[in-house]
Amino acid sequence: MSSGMTGYLVRRVGSRRSCGRGGRAARRAAGGEPVRGRGGHLTEQGERRGAPATVAARIAEFQCARAALPHIPVRAVRAPTARTARREAWRCAGCAAARATISAQREGVPGLTLARLLVPGAVVVRVTAIPEEALRARGIRGLIIDLDNTLAHWNESGCATDVADWLRRLKDGGIGVCIVSNNGVERVRTFCEALDMDLIWIAHAGKPARRAYQQARERLGVRSDEVAVIGDQIFTDVFGGNRAGLFTVLVRPLGRREFPATRLVRMVEGLWLRRLQRRGALQPL
Repeated sequence: MSSGMTGYLVRRVGSRRSCGRGGRAARRAAGGEPVRGRGGHLTEQGERRGAPATVAARIAEFQCARAALPHIPVRAVRAPTARTARREAWRCAGCAAARATISAQREGVPGLTLARLLVPGAVVVRVTAIPEEALRARGIRGLIIDLDNTLAHWNESGCATDVADWLRRLKDGGIGVCIVSNNGVERVRTFCEALDMDLIWIAHAGKPARRAYQQARERLGVRSDEVAVIGDQIFTDVFGGNRAGLFTVLVRPLGRREFPATRLVRMVEGLWLRRLQRRGALQPL
């Protein structure tokens, strides 16, 4: 028992509340007068017991009562999950082998980190600068192309003549084209009907979600390694194409007129592209 609890019991027994009024506690300790409780009744321990004996008896009673307390079982701990086990392996100083294994697993999964998803596979100035021979050399049989500021200026129904000729050459050469845009149905339909090429198109794509890219690939009838995504934005076209596991090509925007929210995104894109250029991560097609 701690010294604080012993002192508490001594003060409790020697107080007026436990042993009566005035100096009767001292007389009881000397003459062995009966110990009375709060209401003046004799205690269950007997009629005559001195103060020192009372202190020792109460200490013993407290110890017995404490020892008789029921044992509280420890709650069973659930088995750690795979995520928790991986974290513990990384925190452990002596788990160099575990860290190497996890690093190898991460390297084996393409596009796992955010930085890797924001790196385009190739960079060109315009879509017309993409030669058909380079696409065939990579085994590309289908193209998923953005609309605004990639094929045409923002909110313009038509495109330049050289862009239309480039699309016609691709289609005649057996390379499928699907236009995927976050714009509305009327905007995308009007543009495709003006070209008069019977192009596949998807509006309200919700890029960078992977669903639209998967739908476009299925409609083109090609495999994932036979598709290239072409767009002018890092955080929609490149990010979405890399998430879908497709080859991505970044082009320079045709104009400066854009949606107001896109202008704010362009500032962040400029910083990211300058960083990639310093590191030599921007490769031509």
